[in-house]
Amino acid sequence: MMMSCLAVSLLQLSNLSQDWSRVFKLFILAALFWTVFKFLKYVYPYWRFRNIPGPPPKWPVGNIFELLRKPGQEHRILLQYAKQYGPTFQLWYLNRRTIIVANPEDAKFVLATRNYPKSPIFCRCFSPLGHGLLTLSQEEHPVQRKAISQRFNEEFLQSLHHHLTAELEVFMAQMDALCDTERVVDLDALISALTLDVIARTAFGVSFTAQTSQHHPMPHAVLTLLDELVNNMIFYPYRFWLSHITQKRLNEAINVIRKFCNMVIDLRLQESREEKSNRVRDLLDIFLESDETRDNVIAHVATFMLAGHDTTSHTLSFCMYEIAQNRDIERKLQEESDRFIVAQDRIVPFDQVGHLDYTRMVWNEALRTHPAAANTSVRCADRDDVLPGSGIPITKGTGLMVSSYLIHHLPQYWENPDHFIPERHTKEAVRQRSPYYFLPFSRGSRNCIGQFVANHEALTILSTIYKRYEIRLAVGAQEVEEYFRVTMKPHCRFYVQGKKDPSLDAHLGLPVKIYSRKCYS
Repeated sequence: MMMSCLAVSLLQLSNLSQDWSRVFKLFILAALFWTVFKFLKYVYPYWRFRNIPGPPPKWPVGNIFELLRKPGQEHRILLQYAKQYGPTFQLWYLNRRTIIVANPEDAKFVLATRNYPKSPIFCRCFSPLGHGLLTLSQEEHPVQRKAISQRFNEEFLQSLHHHLTAELEVFMAQMDALCDTERVVDLDALISALTLDVIARTAFGVSFTAQTSQHHPMPHAVLTLLDELVNNMIFYPYRFWLSHITQKRLNEAINVIRKFCNMVIDLRLQESREEKSNRVRDLLDIFLESDETRDNVIAHVATFMLAGHDTTSHTLSFCMYEIAQNRDIERKLQEESDRFIVAQDRIVPFDQVGHLDYTRMVWNEALRTHPAAANTSVRCADRDDVLPGSGIPITKGTGLMVSSYLIHHLPQYWENPDHFIPERHTKEAVRQRSPYYFLPFSRGSRNCIGQFVANHEALTILSTIYKRYEIRLAVGAQEVEEYFRVTMKPHCRFYVQGKKDPSLDAHLGLPVKIYSRKCYS
């Protein structure tokens, strides 16, 4: 009896062991099938679109390493690809397919005809800004934009000119102190501080004193926020996976900006009618007059500060870099400034800015050759489609990056594209070409709402500078290069007799020497 029970127990144990063995085998088989499925799902897009023009991807990373081999020079690498594979081509980020669009007909299709929505990745990376125009959905954006643009009228532009004039006086005092000293200065840093103070006055009616002081917390917070948002784009999605570590500086910067905005808003809400009527209007007035929540008002103001500061300042620096290499362009700018800035007006009057035709041509050529937003817009296809210019098929969810830099530098659209020729932008020349050949502020319903602010600011600054000063490069022109990190900026290593000048940063924007204009009175 006892032996019988033992035999039964051993038999049951054997069956149980066999059952576990079957379960384990099924688990291994399921894991194998899952791995094969994931592998095929990963590699299938590579196979499906293998005949579309573009550099061959290296499995499993795609084209990532090719783009990262020269930091800051991705735009140059993409330009080489566009010349080799055609204006519109595909790239791979891991197994994520992105279409680089540099065919004007394709650009029009993406930005206007279809008006594809902003890329979810772009919106996620810039979500810390809040619910601003940059990240609004397709449904919300038209309503918000219309409400804001209605208040961007001539009265607001006059307010902008008032704020700009005040900060230009501070800027000229600094320039006067540097004139004829033979001291090498970073013009990009000077212009960056100027435009930051201008956008601060335009947004809040108060200066950050970035030109004269390092004590105001906002300049550092704004620059930190911009740098961290750039990191979000470059290191997506890994920074979000480790957000408790990677987002610390970003959150600190946002807290500083929110605290400052809330303080100014509280002061505005306590203003009397008389106090309000005695000061110049600003962006905060515009947003507070709308039915926006306080968080949305802060988001709109932060968006305008970021978009309006970095882009304008670096393009102005590139503009003066090009002018410094061409005395004929400089002479024509000076002659135009002399016509519109009389002795008693140190700065061009508001009603004369629109008549600076040659200055506008020079500025537009700087926007063409060195567009700050080199990758104009990042969109996501919301349907299966075919790009009409290139005939490239796209599937729903495909990323689309319209590149103004490529369009502006391809010889099939611009003759001698690397030459700085302001006459490309005469009224007659503009009428004869497609508007999608020139995309510094994008096109379509989501183009840059602040472009008239940037243009007015740039023309006023350029005319003021070339009325009084002569700018000379402190290095060879070839030593200043374009460095792209979401926005395009000048970049240079400065050396004196083979050694880096200890009084300067290792990396300068634009090293120059400043002189008084010989015939200025």
